[in-house]
Amino acid sequence: MAEVVRGAAVALALKVLGALLTFSLNVLIARMFGASGTGVFSLAFTVMTIATVLGRMGMDNTLLRFVAANAAGGRWAAVKGVYWKGLRISTAASLVAAIALVVAAPWLATGVFHKPDLTPAIRWMALAVSKQRALERAGLPPK
Repeated sequence: MAEVVRGAAVALALKVLGALLTFSLNVLIARMFGASGTGVFSLAFTVMTIATVLGRMGMDNTLLRFVAANAAGGRWAAVKGVYWKGLRISTAASLVAAIALVVAAPWLATGVFHKPDLTPAIRWMALAVSKQRALERAGLPPK
């Protein structure tokens, strides 16, 4: 029971820290860019978050399931195969999502949000969609 309480306390502390950091970032953005700039950032960030979810294609949950099942059975070659296959699929999907976001940025900015000045922000946020997978890949051991 002590282990569960300790784990819950650590999880709570991390959630509180994350909320404080998010709040601090929002205050910093608001002070640097004002209300209008904060709105542009928030819209672009939301669009980027949706593109990132699409780019993951549910691979995070799928990998968790299959890696856990194979690891429990001691099938480490299968774990490695599932991991690399999922990484390749999600990398390709993230790249497609990022390119689609760059191409669709003018339409999203003017047609959906009616804010033409949002186009550059959406295009910059598209880098984050593809960069996420690139960073994950850079920290991995070679095949």
